[in-house]
Amino acid sequence: QPPPSDLQQSRSPMVVTPSAGDTQTSLTVSNIFTAGVFGLQLTLTDSDGGVTTVSTSVQVEYCGDSPPDSDGDGTPDCYDLCYNDPNKLAPGVCGCGVVEDVVDSDGDGVVNCLDECPTV
Repeated sequence: QPPPSDLQQSRSPMVVTPSAGDTQTSLTVSNIFTAGVFGLQLTLTDSDGGVTTVSTSVQVEYCGDSPPDSDGDGTPDCYDLCYNDPNKLAPGVCGCGVVEDVVDSDGDGVVNCLDECPTV
């Protein structure tokens, strides 16, 4: 059985202190060896001592130690919605294996990649 993740091990608050002027701070949790939904509670304290608490959940997926990458784009198939298209990770408007051409050349309301007659 794999070791517990940092999320499972942590029972005490993790404190992240942003630099002065920062409006965004990231927190990285590593060693996730199991898929699941993890609860997350953020307590934000402003410089005046005001406190805001936000609770949410995070869905974690785990692909295994050596997941396949069929299209060689660097994203494992389990996270890649277009696992046979090295140029896309998600189908977008036009679908996997099709260049994302969302221009409507003939003005008929159908984008070129879905239009059987894009110039008429």
